[in-house]
Order: sequence, then structure tokens, then C-alpha cells
Amino acid sequence: MEVNLNTISEKEKIKYQGYGVTVSGVVNAQLLAVSRSCHAVRLFDGEVGSCQSLCNKPLNLEALYKWERYDDQLKRMSLETRNSLSSLKLVGNSIWLGKSLSGRNIDLLNTVSFDLRVQDPQVLIENYSALFSKKVLR
Repeated sequence: MEVNLNTISEKEKIKYQGYGVTVSGVVNAQLLAVSRSCHAVRLFDGEVGSCQSLCNKPLNLEALYKWERYDDQLKRMSLETRNSLSSLKLVGNSIWLGKSLSGRNIDLLNTVSFDLRVQDPQVLIENYSALFSKKVLR
């Protein structure tokens, strides 16, 4: 089972393993959303069924507006707020937050993986070396 390293606890890992479930996770990014239809196919004018190459071309997204629930309208975010947000990447039918899970204990995972599409390779190298030296991501 793929889990979010930000939210899984030792108790949950033990519970899953008791059912024979292997716990894995991507450590250099966080999955935020998945859609049933593929936004990349529409944006790149692709054809469903022969569109696998589009998943290798992440598209950088920038949040410009936020939804004001009580006013029932969109409001433009300030430049300061937009600059404080991490980068978002559209990859196929999913949206990822390209952010290292800094300081997270990877011992909670049976399998660790990196997604090379959503983060700078230098950051990946730093995380990869930390993975084997301290068992904790920096």
C-alpha cells in the first residue's frame, strides 16, 4: 500500500503489516489529487490509449486564486502567499507537491521510492545519500 509519509504512524504500520500489507511511499513528493479523467491528455491534445509519454512531461502549476467558501467566490492570492507555496506538478491525471519529506523517519516504510518527474535531481541525490547513511531524510 502506498502511504503518505506525513500521516502514517508506527501503530498504523503495524496494523497494516498484521494484515500482510507492505507499506511503501514516495519520499521526495506528496500526491495531492488524482482525477478520473486525465488533464494532461486534454492540455497536450493527446489521445487516450496512446498518451503514456505525457506522464513523463510534468507541467508546473501555479496557484493564483483561492476559494473563499463563505463568500462563494474566488479571490486572487497575494504574491507573498503564492511565493510561500511549494511547486505543484501535473503528471498525467495526478497533482503532486514537489517537496522533500524532511525529517521523516523512513523506517515506517517497507519500500522507498523517488519520483524523478517532480523534483530537482540535486535534491534527490541529497535525499538518496541521507537515506542510506542515517535512515532519516534531511
